[in-house]
Amino acid sequence: MTDTGSLHSLSRKPRAVRFILPAGIAFLLACLNLPAALAGPETVPAKAINIKKTSKKAWAGLKRSYPLRSIKELAQYEESCIDIATASLIVEKGLDPAIDIDQTLRALDGIAAAILNDMPSEIDPRAALAIINAHLYDAGSFAPADDMDDPRGAFLHRVLSTRRGNCLGLSTLYLAVGRRLGLNLYLVEAPGHAFIRYTDKKLSFNIEATDKGVFVDDDFYRKKFDISPNRPYLRAFSKREELSILLATRSVARFDRGEDDTSIADGTAAITLGPNIALTHSNRGAVWLRVGDYARAVRDCTRAIELDVEYALAYSNRGAAWVRLKKTNQGMADLTTAVLLDPDDPLIYSNRSAAWFEMGRFRDAVRDATRSIALDPQKASAHFNRGRAYLEIGKDRYALRDLRRAAELGMAVDPSLLQAAGQRAAD
Repeated sequence: MTDTGSLHSLSRKPRAVRFILPAGIAFLLACLNLPAALAGPETVPAKAINIKKTSKKAWAGLKRSYPLRSIKELAQYEESCIDIATASLIVEKGLDPAIDIDQTLRALDGIAAAILNDMPSEIDPRAALAIINAHLYDAGSFAPADDMDDPRGAFLHRVLSTRRGNCLGLSTLYLAVGRRLGLNLYLVEAPGHAFIRYTDKKLSFNIEATDKGVFVDDDFYRKKFDISPNRPYLRAFSKREELSILLATRSVARFDRGEDDTSIADGTAAITLGPNIALTHSNRGAVWLRVGDYARAVRDCTRAIELDVEYALAYSNRGAAWVRLKKTNQGMADLTTAVLLDPDDPLIYSNRSAAWFEMGRFRDAVRDATRSIALDPQKASAHFNRGRAYLEIGKDRYALRDLRRAAELGMAVDPSLLQAAGQRAAD
């Protein structure tokens, strides 16, 4: 048994500011200490908009997509009428068939109507956004989820029912409400993170949905996520690309549930809708890695790297695939590149530990697994990798301890391996 890669999602915090993907790692972007507001959006004069008029027109257009019940139908629909709320619910229903899409849309419309009712006809767009913030975060108590690592928190029904969501889930709610009011809002990507941008002819600024809708500029995200100029981030998605991100996130949820076939299907659909989004290719590559199709894993991860030359996880997963294809020099080069790009990522060290094991370099496997565990004590695969490496070098008691810990953390450890370790430790 070996480490099998992992996926990125916009529901998850990038390593520049967090422990990466494993379950149980806190994501809370509310802890980022965002500034209350930046001077840029506050000092640029803005023309007041007739919110009642813009809302009536925008809402009528979005309602045209309410009856649709497939992403394929939405993708073929007129761009301006694609409703992110309907899309999120369609995708989420694939995970939870009990969801009533019509009922949830009515609940969302009720929230948007209440917000609109509190607005004068003529209003500065920043004032309109401030009213949205007051309704959602103060009166509505929407907040970051306790487990921001859970991709299910990216979907609208869960956000509405629990009042909690991750960055994509809270951004989806905000976009759905704001677009019903006719505000020019867009979904924007940072590495592993989603936020919102308001844009009109004179004014453009970002809205951080995980921190009560605070206004920030692009430089905040460049610094916080260490985004170099050659990385493809901070651009607004088209509405069809938003569908891609929702499908990519469902792919992560299905990957976490062990549903590899449907995870690949979602990944393929996400790539079709968002061919220039690096994480969609990297994610599908991780699933190919787990199911043992290493050539396809290499191909998808390579495309992700072409799109984002600093995508550490894509290098890590491609390196693991190269090792399994017996191209160990290429594999270790990729894995070492991943470590250099993201030296505090426990997953990457765990992947490299598994590669060392495949190469018979058991002490190196122990070293990298130990580093992974130091970064994330709950990393099951790192305990497993270290346990089996310890077994190979004769440290049987340590091996038994780590293999048991991996099983406690939810990893399916072969009982015969545990039995062998136990017998050898007892001797």
